[in-house]
Amino acid sequence: MPAASVGNSAYAQLSNVLSQDVVNKIDLYVEVKNNKYVLNDDVKKVITYAEYVSAQEVIAHTNQLINGSSFVINKSTKTATLEFEINNSGKSVRVLPSTEDSKIQPRAKHHFGVNKVEFGWNYIRVFIDKRTAKAVVSGGLTGLTAIITATVGSDGGPIVAAIGAFLSSTIGDNIKGGVWFDVNWILTGINHYPVITQWGWQ
Repeated sequence: MPAASVGNSAYAQLSNVLSQDVVNKIDLYVEVKNNKYVLNDDVKKVITYAEYVSAQEVIAHTNQLINGSSFVINKSTKTATLEFEINNSGKSVRVLPSTEDSKIQPRAKHHFGVNKVEFGWNYIRVFIDKRTAKAVVSGGLTGLTAIITATVGSDGGPIVAAIGAFLSSTIGDNIKGGVWFDVNWILTGINHYPVITQWGWQ
């Protein structure tokens, strides 16, 4: 389990220079080598030096979280995924095996869903099933906390709080199925708290 902190002040300062347009350019130059994200030097032709330094810092942050964990980055999709089973009490999770071939399976809208976490080079996508989502709305954060702690360590509390607040305020009791959330590292750095950039039903 990685011990890296989600809130790193130096990282937060550097991430200020990466707009979504710049991120879109960088995406094309992010590669996967030895289960790490690597930025191809050719990216320097399309972004500024400050943007390059910022991108390297974001990638180092993500690699630090993945290092020593069970995550395996898929070279084709450039994402790393782990699936979790939460016990009936919601107090502990079991990490299901991950391979380089792990992929998000397409699901019918409002599927019960799975508990899963996926990394990209600049974001974390958190999937929670319907039961876990309902528990979160009712104030039961234990299952979600267990998933996030197993993923990013004890510093994942702000992510849990952001998802809990979003679920309660935006979706409320209208939980139709499993839900997923994207938390962007760059916007988190700029705003100093986790920012949910998009969400959807599983």
